[in-house]
Amino acid sequence: MSERFGRRVSDWLKLRCGDLVTDREDGRHVGRVEAIRHGAFVTVRWLENGWCSELPISRVERVKD
Repeated sequence: MSERFGRRVSDWLKLRCGDLVTDREDGRHVGRVEAIRHGAFVTVRWLENGWCSELPISRVERVKD
């Protein structure tokens, strides 16, 4: 069910749950995507302290491996 019309959600969203991300405004911290709501907001659990933040998806950037 994740594929529809030959495309996946990650084709247009560019993020998936479990991806490592950083905040574009404050790149010091790295976190893991816990949830994506309505394609507009991302819940991130920060690796350093375990806290959760909800950020606009435009403010989050995937960390390159």
